[in-house]
Amino acid sequence: MRIWRIALISALVPVAVTGATPSLAETPPGGTLTSASPALPAPTAPASTASPQSTASTASTAKPRVKTLVKLRRQGGFIGVDDQVIVYTDGCTRLTHRSAPAVKRCLTGTDLRKLRADLKRLVPGRSQTQPPGADLYKYTLTYHGKSVVRYTLPATWRPVVKRLEKLLNG
Repeated sequence: MRIWRIALISALVPVAVTGATPSLAETPPGGTLTSASPALPAPTAPASTASPQSTASTASTAKPRVKTLVKLRRQGGFIGVDDQVIVYTDGCTRLTHRSAPAVKRCLTGTDLRKLRADLKRLVPGRSQTQPPGADLYKYTLTYHGKSVVRYTLPATWRPVVKRLEKLLNG
């Protein structure tokens, strides 16, 4: 137990002091750092001496905040499905299929263009009240910040829902 603590402390001290994690090249095959392992390199210049040019270039290369393009949630059915697809403006998706953990994927450029074309033709309409019956799917589509609930899919929804369900089932 004591050896484990020593190994853990020797691995965490550089992290606590510098905030950096040791690279795999510094970690011996056993998986823990030893006193013979090389120390983390010291910074060559203080952070306050950074030139204004390097600061400006860093700020200009920062990624813009990614927003949600469209979100579809499918719930219900006889087996109690609860699936969700979120497509972000950068083309990446977050898929939640039944009780499995969320999966992140990115669409190809062609798939994203086709989805955007389908979304241009989308007419969200109004939410629908739940019809009588037990084996129904509830579709909640969120686009441009507006969420609409439907139990039967209008013609303009079908291409969008089909494309998003293909992501879930693919």
